[in-house]
Amino acid sequence: MRTFKILSVQTIKSHKYLLILGLVSLYIYAGFLLYSTLFKLKDAGNALQLSSFLIQSGMLFFMFLGFRLARKNSGAMALYKTIKGSIIKVLLLNIVLLLLIITIFVFSLIVITTLYYFHLNPSNHFYFESGAFLINNLLLPYFITGLIGYIVGVNSRSTFSYAYLILIWALLSPTNQYFVNNLLSNTQLTEGFSLLHNLNLGVQDMNVPYQPFYGFQLYWAKKVIYILILLGICILSIFTAIKQRLQRINIASVLFTLVSFSLIPYSSNNINYLDGYLDEYDFYEKRHKIPYKDLFDYKIENIKVVVKNYEKFSVDLEMEVNNIKTSKIAFTLYKGFHITEINDSNGINLLFEQTGDYTIVNLPLNYKERTMTLNVKYTGNGTLANPATQNKVFLPSDFGWIPTNKMTPTHFVFNEHVIPNKLSNPEPIKFKLTYEGKDKLDYVNLKQRSSSVYEGEATGLTLISGDLTQRKKDDHNIYYPKSWFSYEFELDKYLVEFEKIISNYNNLFKTNYKLPKNIVLLPSMAINDSYIFTFTSGTKEQLIIQLDPVELTKKRPLNTTIPYQMEFAFNNNKNFDGPEQFANWLVFNSFLGANLDNDFEDKSSFIFKQYQQLVAEPYISEKDKPIYNQLLKYNNTKLPNEFLIKWKLLLEDDEENDWEQLQKLLKTTQMGAIQ
Repeated sequence: MRTFKILSVQTIKSHKYLLILGLVSLYIYAGFLLYSTLFKLKDAGNALQLSSFLIQSGMLFFMFLGFRLARKNSGAMALYKTIKGSIIKVLLLNIVLLLLIITIFVFSLIVITTLYYFHLNPSNHFYFESGAFLINNLLLPYFITGLIGYIVGVNSRSTFSYAYLILIWALLSPTNQYFVNNLLSNTQLTEGFSLLHNLNLGVQDMNVPYQPFYGFQLYWAKKVIYILILLGICILSIFTAIKQRLQRINIASVLFTLVSFSLIPYSSNNINYLDGYLDEYDFYEKRHKIPYKDLFDYKIENIKVVVKNYEKFSVDLEMEVNNIKTSKIAFTLYKGFHITEINDSNGINLLFEQTGDYTIVNLPLNYKERTMTLNVKYTGNGTLANPATQNKVFLPSDFGWIPTNKMTPTHFVFNEHVIPNKLSNPEPIKFKLTYEGKDKLDYVNLKQRSSSVYEGEATGLTLISGDLTQRKKDDHNIYYPKSWFSYEFELDKYLVEFEKIISNYNNLFKTNYKLPKNIVLLPSMAINDSYIFTFTSGTKEQLIIQLDPVELTKKRPLNTTIPYQMEFAFNNNKNFDGPEQFANWLVFNSFLGANLDNDFEDKSSFIFKQYQQLVAEPYISEKDKPIYNQLLKYNNTKLPNEFLIKWKLLLEDDEENDWEQLQKLLKTTQMGAIQ
């Protein structure tokens, strides 16, 4: 211990200027990053996610620190005489000192961020994720580059060592890979992309902001194994410090490990939803044949669902079907879920045909006009907006992941966006869920009977598993991402305003909606949040809202969209056959929201109203444009409540001539402006 103290003091004195300059620079940059994103914007997630330059600069500094420690101490024979220790002991203690300096630096950042998190919100649970991120993306990469620098310093006296280290640093650091990738794309060497990605020690994609629902994607095994291998090379280098031939082998072994690790991908269960999104767009942009209406004319009573979410998201479902009137039935299930088997209660396999979102099942003749139980087995990964993987699950009750007898597609394309339809059952049915998976579910809209069994009545089944936390507020259970702990006040204020607008909605349509017991607040899950207000989903037991309170990424004040969310929140049985019907509802929604808004003259609210009209206009036929233009004359006023009530009724009826009916309504209603 005394030897280590003497060596530490002597080493720090010998490298004091390097240590002061390097560590102070890193602290200054870390402080600037935390101030600009965490202190000013209260964005705990992106304060870390966007730290690639801190990771990269630290990797370079500790690589050269390791190199200088090895180079200077290995030549300082007077030091060895002073402490009366062997060269092997000194070099080993140098490694310990290097790793200790790195550890102190990273853990000081962990302490600083944790204290500030508790200053913002003492009840936060984000400190664990933050600490894990800093250890995974700073401590381990700094260990790796520091050890590489040390190995090169021990084994090489060449002036080319610096160039060698710079090359390795460029291959391992996250931001340099961005520029190297551009270089490779210009030379058409696209195969190098995956190799560089496999070498990256920092944030996997520096251009992607933090996604609060998914949390940080951390990879431990590969980095830890690499550190152990480098420690082995370090020890081998120490014992062969005076053998030149073996020194060359030690340096070459570093390159060999780099090449080997470039061939090994990071273990990741993430699904590439982007390619799937493009396929979805191509599919739902076209009109597809719908099975005969009679095939959907039956009733679903009870549903038992067994979900096993490990390598695959697998569903084994039993549903009780009655009032069967044909020898075949059809149901709607999102096309991304591949049905592997359908059989009856006796285990007899039934013939079926799955085409897109629709599946037709051939029934035995003796089941006609009787009740039967169908067993349906299927697997899938969900979609970009509704993932179903072993890491994260977001399957709301109105998403088409459970078979339903509604004959509308699960999605449609509107203004180059894939929009999910709402496929909730009109009446509650009995559900029983048994769930097994890598992670526990954060929220299920059924009562929990045991650790894995849930039961209850609902209009659909909701499964949510993400990087979420939960707290109680009055009589409500509020679920939201852990990284939003600094926005609790804003979220509470948002829900208070939401409740006021619900009251306005109830007064207008004579309904009795209210905030349910369970409220789930999530970030935008789609590729684009332009239609985030339409993804609000409400039932008696739950309210799921997608919003963005984060200052860095949000496009408008939180309260702006609330009046325009009501119709979609409490109209879950409304599905759209195509973009034209959706456009009609957007026009209606733009005027409805203006009436519900307590601050009608708010500029951001008015802009959002106009935005809905702007995106809907291309889907309005030339024949109906005069009626639409007549409506726009009332854009600066509130419409009569009577007019809105009748307008909604005509949109909900089975007639397709919505604009003709609206024209008659305009003629028969006194359209005096309400200020």
